[in-house]
Amino acid sequence: MNAFSDTSSRRPAALTTGADRFHSFDALRGFALLLGVFFHAAESFCPGRYSWAIVDPHAHWVFEWFQHFCHTFRMELFFLIAGFFAHLLLHKKGSREFISNRFKRIVLPFLAGWLVLYPVCTSIWIWGASTGGRLDALGIPAEHQSLPVWQLAIGTLTSRNFLTSSFNMLHLWFLHHLILIYSAVLVIRWFCVNAMGAKRYQRLTLTIDHFCAECVRSPWMGWILPASTVPLLFLMKQWGVDTPNTTLFYAPTLLLYGFCFMGGWAMHRQTHLLGEFSRNRRWTTALMAGFLLGCILFRFVAIHQTLFPGASFGTISRVVYLSMYASAMWCMIAGLIGAFHRFSSSMNPFWRYVADSSYFIYLAHLPIVVSIQILVARWDVAAGVKYALICAIALPLLFAMYHLLIRNTWLGQWLNGRRYPGRPRVKESAPVGGVCSALETR
Repeated sequence: MNAFSDTSSRRPAALTTGADRFHSFDALRGFALLLGVFFHAAESFCPGRYSWAIVDPHAHWVFEWFQHFCHTFRMELFFLIAGFFAHLLLHKKGSREFISNRFKRIVLPFLAGWLVLYPVCTSIWIWGASTGGRLDALGIPAEHQSLPVWQLAIGTLTSRNFLTSSFNMLHLWFLHHLILIYSAVLVIRWFCVNAMGAKRYQRLTLTIDHFCAECVRSPWMGWILPASTVPLLFLMKQWGVDTPNTTLFYAPTLLLYGFCFMGGWAMHRQTHLLGEFSRNRRWTTALMAGFLLGCILFRFVAIHQTLFPGASFGTISRVVYLSMYASAMWCMIAGLIGAFHRFSSSMNPFWRYVADSSYFIYLAHLPIVVSIQILVARWDVAAGVKYALICAIALPLLFAMYHLLIRNTWLGQWLNGRRYPGRPRVKESAPVGGVCSALETR
């Protein structure tokens, strides 16, 4: 038997999905990616965030809280969704088609996107540092700081040590992590099937399925996942989750996001369990708990100093913080899965469009968002007004770019797996299956 043969086909019919399209997860994927645009739009309004292109003079702690809250669950949710669709694609198309598909949709956009965006964003960062009077932070000598921004950018981009001294994968690091996780999952799966045999491997997966089903149905689910996540969070350099955009291999985030990826992988094996997340309005409780924990987390340091004046932050403090962090993470993930399963489980043209466009929008948004941040930075206007203006300009512009330049072109087929013609033609004699097949998961 082929090592990558679909052993899931021997599971009971209730555990398989066939060719159904998971509209709720499509919508959730679009939400997770678009949330990244709002996340980065808030960067310049976080006090003291000098690693960003510019810090707005009207920076406010509310935006720092918003970022901290989103950071507790946004990327973990995305990797869980990625694992869900990876299992769907692998068992629908087979290993060869899976590798080919992921190479076209993940590897090539990562390489092409980085080659285009890295010099563009470097130039924008120089512009922002020049506007904010912080060219020293970029290592630009004082005698050159009076030069025009375009000359500084050309000089930086053409310097010998440009890549070695300032390598950064920008916001595309998540694609690099996906590539590594895909590779690891395929290798481990191949090894397990060949070392154990297909039948033993099948029994192992069914045992894992049974354990996962019991965890989802059990009231202890809210404790099992956070308890499993805290040791992974302890590996991080900072208290929360690190951003691995400056290194090609960072084990702590690979382990954390790989764990979330496998959670989505296991979830697709038993899609009938998705209803558990929306049953009895559990999703509302989970979202409220996640939001409350997110608020407490942000003020944890101040609360600790109030309760224990002068005490240093040790292991116990970090255990408490990471326990709340992991709980907030899984509450938000479970709550969002339940909410989208409750309200977006059927075909919705709006969410379908958002899901299709969100990949391109997330890849392309950074230069546009940061450029607008720099342009409005010196305006004597409240931070909330400027933030709303940035989002109100950037998002319609990005959607227009997608609709006019991507959706019905070879780029749209590259990123989304298909083109959307301007005027779809439906033959009157076409059978119902022919129309519905367009809705099948690619």
